[in-house]
Amino acid sequence: MLLELAAGGDLFDKIAPDIGVGDEVAHYYFNQLLAEGVCHRDLKPENLLLDVAETLKLSEFGLSSVFDTKKPDEHAH
Repeated sequence: MLLELAAGGDLFDKIAPDIGVGDEVAHYYFNQLLAEGVCHRDLKPENLLLDVAETLKLSEFGLSSVFDTKKPDEHAH
C-alpha cells in the first residue's frame, strides 16, 4: 500500500467559522476537484486533503466511482 502525505491538512482547516472561504479560494479548489474526473458521492471538507503546495487530494473512496469525461465520438480512432 502506498499513501501520500497530506501535509497541508484538510480543506476543513481552511474554512473560517461563520465566514467560510472567499470566492477565489472556492474556485481554486472547485476547479481542481472537477479536474479529478471522479464521482465521489461523499464530498465534505474533511475528505478533501491538501499537500504542501495546496493541491487538492481526494480521500475516503467508499462511495466513489470513476466516470469517463470523453464524448462518445472521441473514443473512435
